Amino acid sequence: MTISCLAAFVLNLKLVPAEPQKLTDQSQIDSLITVTIQELNIPPEQLRIQTIEHDSLFKRQNYHIKVRPGFSKTGFHYQLHQHLYPYDVETYGEVFFPERDIRLHLLFNDTIHRSIFLETDPDLIASPRDVTGN
Repeated sequence: MTISCLAAFVLNLKLVPAEPQKLTDQSQIDSLITVTIQELNIPPEQLRIQTIEHDSLFKRQNYHIKVRPGFSKTGFHYQLHQHLYPYDVETYGEVFFPERDIRLHLLFNDTIHRSIFLETDPDLIASPRDVTGN
């Protein structure tokens, strides 16, 4: 019980609310996606962006990202959420089994503005960190 209380206390200290930001256009979302991709060292050749035109006023981009076996897709989701949270952009994820691939939807004002598909590519080499667990 004491350990649980201590862990909750530490998490509360660590989870300081982010300063609210104003989202002015969809390119800000793209920039924050790019920052997350770069922070997690995903090479640009593993990324494909598809633009879906819904009508003359609204276009949505789908990001298809191939990742190595052992890559933490949940970690990607968490890190992206940390970047988007101050802008009031919500992140919802679906996991597909048995592959454990993830589709993330980024919502702002109850509209999906971006989707990200994280797919394991067995041809990519797992990093030694993934194999050793460190």
